[in-house]
Amino acid sequence: MNCVMINNWKKSEKAPEAAQQAAEMTRKHWQEIALDHGYAPNNVCLAERDGVVMVGLSEEMYEDFREGTGGWSFY
Repeated sequence: MNCVMINNWKKSEKAPEAAQQAAEMTRKHWQEIALDHGYAPNNVCLAERDGVVMVGLSEEMYEDFREGTGGWSFY
């Protein structure tokens, strides 16, 4: 599954776990939203690359939120 990244946090040397915790909390939030809208929680992904932790949505879920009715805003 391809994901569209919607949030990212850069790990700092002083508190590398802070970025991971923030990403985990955001992923959980989006998984709950996914369930509320009829998507499986695995439509929300977590990735890490080059010291950056990222949260993303499946392309289908992202497109539905972006193109569907209602407001869309990036956090």
